[in-house]
Parts: sequence; C-alpha cells; structure tokens
Amino acid sequence: MKVFVMDNVDFYLYDLQTKFNKINPKEYYLSYSGGKDSHFLLWFIKEFLHNDDIKVIGINTYLEHPEIQERIYKYSDKVLLPSLKPFEIKEKYRYPMLQ
Repeated sequence: MKVFVMDNVDFYLYDLQTKFNKINPKEYYLSYSGGKDSHFLLWFIKEFLHNDDIKVIGINTYLEHPEIQERIYKYSDKVLLPSLKPFEIKEKYRYPMLQ
C-alpha cells in the first residue's frame, strides 16, 4: 500500500483547490490590489489551477505605490478608475464623519 504524504503547503493548496472546484469560475472576479494576498490568489488561479475564466479586476485609487500600480496594470484584465480622486473627494465632501 502506497501512502501519500503532504506537507502543509500541499495540503492548503489542495484544500483551496477543492473549494475552487465547487464554483462556476465565469461567475466570479478576482479583485486585484497588487498586494501579496491578491497576488497569491492570482498565482493560484492562473498558474496552479490554469484557469483563465476568472477575470482579474484592478482598481487604481491613485494612492498606490508606483510599483504596486505597475503590478495592477500588468496583471489585471481590466483596471477601474474612480470618477473622483481621493483628494477631490476630500475637497468636495470634507472628511467623513460617523454619527
């Protein structure tokens, strides 16, 4: 009898893969920030699963570090741009206040 032994990384990748196998990938998007967590998910979807059905959507908030912004444009299928930049929002609406 052959026993297959997984290390922790293999176990978590397999576990995540089983969850992705239960969804219809055409109904989902990856919200890509360019940070380490969303970049891991990008790698997992594109390289590990070899799935191109999940589209990658980035958002340029104009506040990202230039390297992160480059990564967003490089890896996203589409990049969304807000109609107002954060500083324009502050100028127009002042600071947000909770009541």
